[in-house]
Amino acid sequence: MRETDDPGEPVRVAVMAREEVIERGLAFLLADHPRDVRAMLVPPNRVEAAAVQVVLYHAHGLVGGRIRWFRQLVSSPVPVLLYGGDLRADLVATGLAGGAVGHVPITASSTQLVAALCTVARGDRPPRISGPLLPGDVELTARQVEILAYLGQGLSNQAIAQELSVSPNTLKSHLRTMYDRLGVSSRSEALSLLLRPEVSRRRDRPPTPQEGAPSA
Repeated sequence: MRETDDPGEPVRVAVMAREEVIERGLAFLLADHPRDVRAMLVPPNRVEAAAVQVVLYHAHGLVGGRIRWFRQLVSSPVPVLLYGGDLRADLVATGLAGGAVGHVPITASSTQLVAALCTVARGDRPPRISGPLLPGDVELTARQVEILAYLGQGLSNQAIAQELSVSPNTLKSHLRTMYDRLGVSSRSEALSLLLRPEVSRRRDRPPTPQEGAPSA
C-alpha cells in the first residue's frame, strides 16, 4: 500500500485521544496493518524524541484545556492528522485552522485511515474522505463549517454573529455563500445535511463531469 523508499519500515504514528479507550482502540485498529504503520502511545512532549512521523489526534482532544496539547504538537515539525469528531464541525474546523494537515472521519475504513497516515508521512496532503458531516462533494471553508456547527447548536443569527465577532450583514453574506455551496436555500435545509446526511440535496446546478448525470 505504502509508496516509500523503504517499504519495509512502517510509519511511526503517535495516537492521541482524550479518552483512553479511544486512544487504545485506535492503536489496536492500526495494529492490523503492521507492514504500513506502527502505533505508539507517547505524551505530546515526547513526540520528537520518539521519532514519530505522524500524530493521529482525536478531535475531541480540542475541547477545553486539552487544546494546549494540540497547540504544542502543531508547533513541532511532526504533522498532525485529525480523526473523528464528525458531528462536532466546530472542533474539526478549529483543528484544521490551527495547523492540522487533514481530517479523517470516524466512518473511514482502517485501510483509508492507514492510507491517509502514509500519505501524510510522505509529506503530501491526505485525500478528502467523505464523512457523515457533509456529502463528499461539498467543500466548505473553515469559517463556513464553524457557522454550520453553530446552526446545529440552535444559535440565532444574532448569537452566531456575536460568537464570530462579525456584523449581522457579514454573517448573512457568509450564510448565502454557504447555502449556495450546499445547494440549499434555508437554515432548515442546511441542518438536514448536518443531521441527516443521507437526505438528497436539492440541486439547482447541472452535475459536474465527476458527479455524472443523475440516473433516470
